[in-house]
Amino acid sequence: MDMKKALYLLMSVAAISFAGCNRNNPDEPDKPDTPSSTKVTKTFSVTLPSVEGATVAWAAGDAIAVNDGKSTVKFSMVSGSNKGASADFAGSVEDGAESYIAVYPYSSNAYSAGKVNGTVPSNQKLEAGAVSTDAIYAVGAAAGDAVSLKSLVSFVKVTLGSGQTANAISVSSEDGSALAGDFTATVGAGAAVSSISGGEFVSASVLANGPFEGGKSYYLAVVGGVDHNSGITVSVDLGEGNIASKTTGKISTKAGEVTAVDMSDAEVKQIAVTWVNTPDVVSFDLGETKEFEVVGINVASIDFDPFGPAGWTTDASNAANGKVTITAPASLEGVESAANMTLIGTTATGSTTTASIVVRLYGVNNKEDLVAARDSVQRKGDVSAYLVDGAITLNADVSISTEDFLDNNSGVIFFPTLTYPFNGQGKTVTMNVEATLTTEKTGGQHYFSFIQMVKTDVKDLNLAGTMTLNDACKETRWGVLAGLVGAQSGDTECDINITNVHVSTDMVCNPTAAKINVRMAGLFGMNTGSSLAEPKITVDKCSYSGNMTITQSIREIAGFIGLSGNGNPGPLMTIANSEFTGKIDYKQTVYNSVLRIAGFVGSAERTTLIDNCKSAGEITVDAGGQQLVSTSGGLAGFIGRTNAAVAPNHMDYAVTNSENTTKITVTNALRSDAGLNTSIGQLVGSIISTANLTLDGNKENGSISINYND
Repeated sequence: MDMKKALYLLMSVAAISFAGCNRNNPDEPDKPDTPSSTKVTKTFSVTLPSVEGATVAWAAGDAIAVNDGKSTVKFSMVSGSNKGASADFAGSVEDGAESYIAVYPYSSNAYSAGKVNGTVPSNQKLEAGAVSTDAIYAVGAAAGDAVSLKSLVSFVKVTLGSGQTANAISVSSEDGSALAGDFTATVGAGAAVSSISGGEFVSASVLANGPFEGGKSYYLAVVGGVDHNSGITVSVDLGEGNIASKTTGKISTKAGEVTAVDMSDAEVKQIAVTWVNTPDVVSFDLGETKEFEVVGINVASIDFDPFGPAGWTTDASNAANGKVTITAPASLEGVESAANMTLIGTTATGSTTTASIVVRLYGVNNKEDLVAARDSVQRKGDVSAYLVDGAITLNADVSISTEDFLDNNSGVIFFPTLTYPFNGQGKTVTMNVEATLTTEKTGGQHYFSFIQMVKTDVKDLNLAGTMTLNDACKETRWGVLAGLVGAQSGDTECDINITNVHVSTDMVCNPTAAKINVRMAGLFGMNTGSSLAEPKITVDKCSYSGNMTITQSIREIAGFIGLSGNGNPGPLMTIANSEFTGKIDYKQTVYNSVLRIAGFVGSAERTTLIDNCKSAGEITVDAGGQQLVSTSGGLAGFIGRTNAAVAPNHMDYAVTNSENTTKITVTNALRSDAGLNTSIGQLVGSIISTANLTLDGNKENGSISINYND
């Protein structure tokens, strides 16, 4: 066994906190309602694939993806139906489809055009004698009302000797071939799997942290369809530097099959470990020197992890007396404090290898860190280097450009999904990015934003620069252009807080196609509820101060939220203690039947509360000599959907203790034969019903001017 692999295992257990793996991708926000007369509710009895020698059972809350030839939808477990390896799942699909393909686990992009997409995590949780659904990827075709799933992954069964109580188990490939990571399975008729290929993220090792009981068997999931020509090595940490290892001969990991490795006769070697005797996290003042006790042998030098910044100095000259020193730099560009510097530990092999102290300043210190943090989140990798107190933490101002954004079928975004809290620490991310969305997408959303979907909190962040959208594609019906977030995730019950976020980003939208329905906003493009019961979103102490320039038809434009509440039941949105001081400049070139403009919320269609806010910006609309249909207001453009219309959902709206001083100017408008189609108000432009609307304690000090050219 390669001693570096043994060291990797030992250090992984002793020193590194691995990030958990969340394999489910977020739902896209609900699409606009379309006729669906052929949709029916179906229930399938679904059976998990069997794994030789292991117990396999559904877990509460499991869900599957079902494709009916037109779309992939979520089927949820029917309450009380779980019978271990089989359970009933229900959902709405097209009636009479030629086939129904089921995939576990559920994600919105689990299946498309004969392809199943998945990711085998490199860090796994194990249970003796069982395979949890967290380690299963499977596909099957419905036969009547029944689905028998077939495994898409392979398994390594590690059986410990009776006395081998273990701290960790790892499996690594000797030739670097893939054991974990992204994969795509090609599926034919009847969900028959014809091939499995790797994706962008590949890992040659799988690690599981214990404790694990001696004499028990544990199953690690690995990518199927891979040839390991030099075999795989199973390593088991028995504690106190004792590592048991065993290498197989050439093997091929076939989907659904089990490779058994008995560790009772494995070779055991002892690795001498030297470490710094400190707490995991040590804080320094700038220029401060601290001394640490060294435990072990042969400490001759102190090296820095590549993640660490320049300027730190070390001294191991007193190591023979069990002491080493580390000094923080006197100054560090963009960092006000040298806190969060972490000592991860030291290693030594035998009695000759030099030990090294690994030093890392946790958090994001530059653009490269921000990009790496994004990639680690998306690829389920180790994101711990960028976390402080569990949050991605910005230690310095960062500038990003078009080349740093991701361009895919979802649009042009920096973070596709944010699953970790983001703490900006008052630093600024400057975005100078220009996008052209040319991929045809007639359903769903096309995004252009810093974060496509958010599932957690964001605080103390400044966003600046310019975002320019040149085209939204002729065939794109729905688009989102937002400074901070495209939408909140629709697949997780959420209580999201956006606090002390200030956006000064100038946003330019120059679409060439008419009526493309772009939602444009300084912070949130749109918020949807999907199937959630009460998704709560709170925006507090935030502001938008940039300029928005739009030169073509658009649907909603707002300083804070374009569309609040599409979906069923939609979010419980609260905006408090916030301010709009920016400018919205809209020039209409083609008549648009729907236009909603406001300082805070363009269109509110589910519970939306605005309290102690101020709209003090400027809204200018040039109708271009055409008919103008606009519902505009200093705080909200349109408030719609009553409790009676969509009971029993939350349908309460309130604007309280707020002030409007916004100047709203409309010029060059054509009067409709049917009369005025323009509704503009100091606080709210258009209200469907006042039964569930509260207006209290507000001040109306803005101005409204409308000029018609006829």
